[in-house]
This record gives sequence, structure tokens and C-alpha cells, in this order.
Amino acid sequence: QVNEKEVQEIETVFEAKYKGFLATEQSIVDAATNLRVFGSCYLSHNRFDANKDAVTALKNNAKGKVHVGANNTCAALQERLFPWMLQTYPVFTRWSGETTSEKANRNPADCYILDLLQGFNGKGIVITAGDAHKEDVVNLIRVLRGLDNKLPIQIFHRKDLSQKSQQELKAGVGRSVYDFAFPLQELWFADVSAVVKPEYEKFFSRFANKFFSYLFGSFDETLLMDTDAVPLIKPADFFKTSGYVASETLFFKDREVRQSSARDGRVLFRKMMPRVFDNLLFGIPVTTNFTLHNEYISEEAHKMHLMESGIVAYRKTAHFTGVLMAANLNFWWQVKARVWGDKEMFWLGMSIAGDENYRFNDNYAGAVGILTPEAFHPAVAHEICSIQPGHISSDDDQTLMWINSGFKFCKKPGSFERSKGSEKLLMYSGARSYDDRTGFNDHSIKAMYYDSISIQAAIIPPASQLLRHKTNRREPPLGWFMDKSCSGYLWCAYDSIGASTLPEHQGKLIEFSVVDEIRFKFLGDLW
Repeated sequence: QVNEKEVQEIETVFEAKYKGFLATEQSIVDAATNLRVFGSCYLSHNRFDANKDAVTALKNNAKGKVHVGANNTCAALQERLFPWMLQTYPVFTRWSGETTSEKANRNPADCYILDLLQGFNGKGIVITAGDAHKEDVVNLIRVLRGLDNKLPIQIFHRKDLSQKSQQELKAGVGRSVYDFAFPLQELWFADVSAVVKPEYEKFFSRFANKFFSYLFGSFDETLLMDTDAVPLIKPADFFKTSGYVASETLFFKDREVRQSSARDGRVLFRKMMPRVFDNLLFGIPVTTNFTLHNEYISEEAHKMHLMESGIVAYRKTAHFTGVLMAANLNFWWQVKARVWGDKEMFWLGMSIAGDENYRFNDNYAGAVGILTPEAFHPAVAHEICSIQPGHISSDDDQTLMWINSGFKFCKKPGSFERSKGSEKLLMYSGARSYDDRTGFNDHSIKAMYYDSISIQAAIIPPASQLLRHKTNRREPPLGWFMDKSCSGYLWCAYDSIGASTLPEHQGKLIEFSVVDEIRFKFLGDLW
């Protein structure tokens, strides 16, 4: 039993904590506003200076030709906005051994941010990796060679990629004396161990490591890749899609699953967006329904996941404030706790920066692999079960552009014994049907479990909604189902729900040609 005095004490403590929470959120909003204004005034065009050359204006301010006060030069502002930067540059080492530092040719004394912006050029691939990712990177490079990739590659590390691993990666790009089967790759290693102040290094662990390559990669037109992403088209072709041509960005959607984001997160992100005040004083566009009504942040949809960030295409000089904003979002646990890893940071960074000129591939991620035979799935809906999210181009609703999570059926070592009893694996066992286990052999399942997948089709399920069939429990009530196999990484996708024939209950079934299947097998074997 709580007495009245104790209730008052609890209310007092709660009120103090709540006020502190609101004050912290307001400090985050203020910090985002300051960075957004900095970007509008120094790094981009706005409606007050549409003819301004951003680089010239920033250079003049850095040299003191434009004065609003001693504390408003670029050098002074960047120290307050980016206290985590040492204002140094990555050290790039080419496969041949020659080492260059961007600092050798550039002088950041006046304005480091300007210097960084001026240095971006060309087109290429950037990856962040340590020793733990070496095998995935070796596999990825083999696939890039098989795709006849001509773009240079930069691999970012913080001295956690040993010289031994780097030597193995150099051999993998075709520099060894015994490997002439595929085209050589232009490979660079980028050491970023000295670009962040030591007290801020803790913020760049795990997923956040990607922000080193996202921000400090020297390419202007950039293809950011996870180590376990597998492109299935030429990397240069990502820059030819209609979405990239229109916006100089290309983002991809995650699986559309029946999970919701928390309302407090959506409220915080909407607070951080540009408002009328930003527009009136600084010419920053007010956030539109393009962002406020998207599937993640709107009150109608509020999905837990919108973006799948295994591959991200962007032109850095066209969206530099958004890139800086995404990197800065990483420092607030109140933001990080509300997103899954780095997934939503990329579009959030741009929208919060006042830059809504980005595009998603319209199709959500689907499942790729082999259609489950009817004997193991007696239903109207087709089924594919795999751990790999597959991304079908919305330009033609046919081209499989890339998959995530590698090419193995399961990437989680040691999970087979816990998975082999799953009915979703029966089709690989030698059994004749779900009901007839004659011929069942778990050795057959195990061989498949650790082998590369075969890609014959893809399914993009219908929008997440619940529709149960009255009698047939085999008819899926949802477009996605998570199976316990592969430590819960196996997802099954369906092209219809509840045996309905209504258009809103239909997804997409994409069946690939024999030529495509052979090409996927070729790339899968390389991987």
C-alpha cells in the first residue's frame, strides 16, 4: 500500500525525470537545427541565393571575407558542430603498396568541411571491414570480378584489418600469379583510425562503423556495400536506375513485415524535421508528406523497418548536409535506440537536413530461392523460404539487383541441430511430401543447409495485413512468416494471403529465366 506522501514523492521524481527527458530531446532538436542551418548557409543552395556557388561562398567565409562575427566563421562553427572530428584524413594504401594521404595535397586550416567537400570525385565502391569480415569481403570481391566490375574499391578499417588479411584480399582481386580468370580490381585500403577523437570512438562500433566509409570515402558517386551484400548486376548499373537518375540517390526497402515502430520515436523524428521557421529565416524547405507520410514515420503505417541498407547509392556533393546529419545522428542514443542499427539513418539524415530529393526502389524486399513444391505446401499461395532479402528493380519488376546475407542457405554456424526438425526444410530431406516421410534423410538437409542457394524465383508479398482462411490452415494469413530455422533468420514469403483473389491481397511472383538462373548459379559458386 502506497500512502499519499509516497505518491507525491513518486510524482515529484517522475516530473523531474520527464522534464530532463524533454530537455534532452530539445537539445537533440537544437543540434539538428544548427547543423541543418550550417548546411543551408554554407554547403548548398537555397531560395535566397539560388545562384550562389556553394564552394566559393564557403571558401570566402572561411577566409574571413564574410563576417557575421568572429564565432561564425566556418572554422569556428565546425568545431562546435563536429567536435568528434580530428580534422584529419584517411590514409589510403593501394593494392600495389603506395600510400597516399588526402592531407598531403590539401590544407584544412581554413575550413576542414570545405576541404572534405572539395575532395570528393569520381565513382566507386566503399566497404567497411575488419578481420572478422575478411571471408565475406573475399567472397564479395570474387563476385565483383565475375560481374566484370570496373569501379575502384575502397575498404575502410580502423587498424582492425590486419596486414595478413589485406594480403589475402589483394590476392582475391587478381593480383596473384596464379589467378588470371577474371578482370583485375582497383583496390585501396583506407585507414580511418586517426580521423575521430579517442573519446568518441565508442560511438562507431558495429553498424556505426559504416559511417566512416559513408562520409570519408573519397568518391563523389558512391556505392556503399555491406560485406555480406551480393550485387547481381554490374555495380555501375545502380547509377543508371530511374530513381538514381532523378535524385542522385537510390535506397532500398526492407521486408514489409507486420511490426510497428514506437510512437515516441516517430514524434521525436518529426520534431527534428524542418519547419516554417527554417524556411522563413534560412530558405530551408519545410518537410512535406513525402517524409511525414512514409511507411516508417506516419501515424497510419508506422512500420518498424523501412530501409534495408546493405547497398546504398548516392552522390555525396549533391547531398552532403544529409550525409553529415546521418553521421551526427549516430551520437544520440535516443535516436539509435529507436532504429534498427543504421538502417533508417540514411533517409532520416537527408529529411532532417531539409533534403527530400532521395528515392527508394519502389519494391519492398522479397524472398528469393526455390518455390516450395505443392506436396510440402498444399495451398493457393506460392511459398519461398530463405534468409536472403532480395531486391527486384521497380524499373521493370523483373531484375534481381542484389541480395543480402550472402549466398549460403544459412549463415549462422551451429544452428543446424536446432533447425533440422522444421517442416520448412522437409523438401530438402528426400521425403516425398509433408505427410509421407519415406526417404527422409537429415544428412541431405545438412548438405543443403550449408550450401549456396539456388535462385529460380522471387516473391514480394502483399502489404502487411491479416487475413485468415476459414478452413485451410496452410493458406498463409500474412505475407511473411518467420521460421525458427537458422536461429530465426529464415523467412517465408507468400504471394497471396487467405486464398483471396482480391488485388489488395496479392503480391508479386517473379520467375527467372534459365539464363538468369545460370548466371545466379555462376555468381553463387564464385561467392
